[in-house]
Amino acid sequence: MKQGMTVVLSGWQGDRPSSLSGATAAISSTKTWYAPGMTLPVAKDAAGAKITGEVQDEFIADNATNSLLGTYYPRVTTSSASLWIRKSPTDAPIVVDPSMWTYTAGSGVAEGGNTTATGFGYVTIDRTKVKADA
Repeated sequence: MKQGMTVVLSGWQGDRPSSLSGATAAISSTKTWYAPGMTLPVAKDAAGAKITGEVQDEFIADNATNSLLGTYYPRVTTSSASLWIRKSPTDAPIVVDPSMWTYTAGSGVAEGGNTTATGFGYVTIDRTKVKADA
């Protein structure tokens, strides 16, 4: 906190799917419960067009060999993207050449942040190329 960071806590988890699936998740007259996620309204401008903008995800690698990072927001495939890395939170960011990473879109039916085909998408980093370029 002394370095200018802010902590924001929320009781909602908007990246969770808003539907249930599987035999154990069935809702019946004797078993009722709320879906684990939510569907949020889409913000629109005065003309009714969707309001969109830049989104930034920040990940902290939990090990030195992980090459996959799951995103928490769907990406418009025609939008530009960049990947930056830094050794520590206070180091200046270094732009990673696009040839050293790829983005794979997911279907978005599972929670965000996972690296499966049902998440929002994920980034694969070629750590060998990144280390060689450093």
